[in-house]
Amino acid sequence: MSYFTVYSTLHLSIFLIVAFFVYGAIRTKIPMIPSQKIARSTLLDQVKAEIGARGAVFNKGLVIYDLGSGFGGLCFDLAKKFPSARVVGIEMIGPLWLFTWLRQKVAGPKNLSFLWGDFWKKNVSDGDIFIFYLGDVVMAQMGAKLKAEAKTGSLILSNTFPLPADWVLDHAVPLPAAVSKMIYVYRR
Repeated sequence: MSYFTVYSTLHLSIFLIVAFFVYGAIRTKIPMIPSQKIARSTLLDQVKAEIGARGAVFNKGLVIYDLGSGFGGLCFDLAKKFPSARVVGIEMIGPLWLFTWLRQKVAGPKNLSFLWGDFWKKNVSDGDIFIFYLGDVVMAQMGAKLKAEAKTGSLILSNTFPLPADWVLDHAVPLPAAVSKMIYVYRR
């Protein structure tokens, strides 16, 4: 392969990756910003506290959804930290889903799965914990979806953006981070 071919292929790959991110942001109205490490750590702590409060029986059949799972980093952390839980990431941007799906197939863990599609159209009524990092433009829609589908007592964790005012905030955890400023905690 010539230098020109490698150079052209690299540029084309970078262009396609950027194009998918731009397309995803336009389609979903949500900027694609990965969760910061401190936010992921805080979300894991909130899930751990919930499991501790509810006990071992709750942990056995636990279903955790990451709605808009992106690169899947949080999902992998959740699945490794809570091996008795079933962790499901849902992502509608094809290349991101494919990346996470392949990574899970190669490296596991077995209690983790990634679904490709629009989480607005997926029924998530079997979930016990819901986590998302979306934009403020869709939080009213998310509030309505969770009121319709989430079980009573479900834990709902939102990175940075609060649910609408008709949701009662359980508590909020401030973050010393550049982008993610708060984890909002709700109960259904």
